[in-house]
Amino acid sequence: MHADLDVGVLDVFGLPECHDRAGMPRNVRIALLLPRARQPAGLYQFYETVSRNKGYQCRLFGSRQPAEQWLES
Repeated sequence: MHADLDVGVLDVFGLPECHDRAGMPRNVRIALLLPRARQPAGLYQFYETVSRNKGYQCRLFGSRQPAEQWLES
């Protein structure tokens, strides 16, 4: 699945609550690929931190292959 993160800081802070309301199990892994053309990566890093603080397994990656390996491990 592919999604662009085009939201503000408060929206990002609330995203894990959306996962909760949708019934997403906390053991689901969420791999985020950092877009090459978009900078800075701070909003993506913030999402990773907020998600981890809420108990979700979320990691940032610079390329697809390591993200897929992590998801499959």
